[in-house]
Amino acid sequence: MTERELEVLNIISSAPGPMTSSGIVNQRRHLTQSTVTAILKRLLNLGYVKVTGITQSGKVNTRLYDVTDEVKEAVLEHLKHQFELCSSLVSVEEFVEAMNK
Repeated sequence: MTERELEVLNIISSAPGPMTSSGIVNQRRHLTQSTVTAILKRLLNLGYVKVTGITQSGKVNTRLYDVTDEVKEAVLEHLKHQFELCSSLVSVEEFVEAMNK
């Protein structure tokens, strides 16, 4: 999972309800509409987000996205993999201490 995918998942899961792709772009100006659309397509294919409905945005219909239950497991797996890559450099104790700061 890429940093941008995690960022989009965080934006959606932090929202009070489902979000449109333009709503995601408005949360992070450095993300373009085409980037968010590509990320959402990938996250949909992975089963990490779902389309929960359609809403009117101006004169066009747009999808509403929300995270799935599988996303938590995927994020934990991603963190586990990242930690395994760094485990020769940082001990578990050092990691826990850094997280508590």
